[in-house]
Amino acid sequence: MPHFLVVNVAAIPTAWVGGLDFGVVAPLDIDPRWLETDEEDEADLMALARGAGVADPEIVAIAGDPVTRICSAAEEHGVDVIVVGSHDKSALRRLVDPSVAAGVVRATYRPVLVVSGKPPSAAL
Repeated sequence: MPHFLVVNVAAIPTAWVGGLDFGVVAPLDIDPRWLETDEEDEADLMALARGAGVADPEIVAIAGDPVTRICSAAEEHGVDVIVVGSHDKSALRRLVDPSVAAGVVRATYRPVLVVSGKPPSAAL
């Protein structure tokens, strides 16, 4: 029976500090409780996984850079395939909020399945 690992990453917000010639991306001061997950969070993840047909997933809830954390979890748990969701973003939105799916594809040697949130179009 296949084993499923569900990874939920809370991205730590960052701020751009600097002028026109240079700048620094720095983490914002945040309440440490924001980084903690509780039983309710894990229950929500479990319900989503079961709704997708995954009977008994292992839940990992962590904070940090989503691309780095997803790839690290895949390595630590020896996954066979990484599955990530994707949605359309405008070019401007991609500049300030890069695609996690594209980042995972570039950052790992493991196979990656990117799933769009859009249903297939009947017009195709």
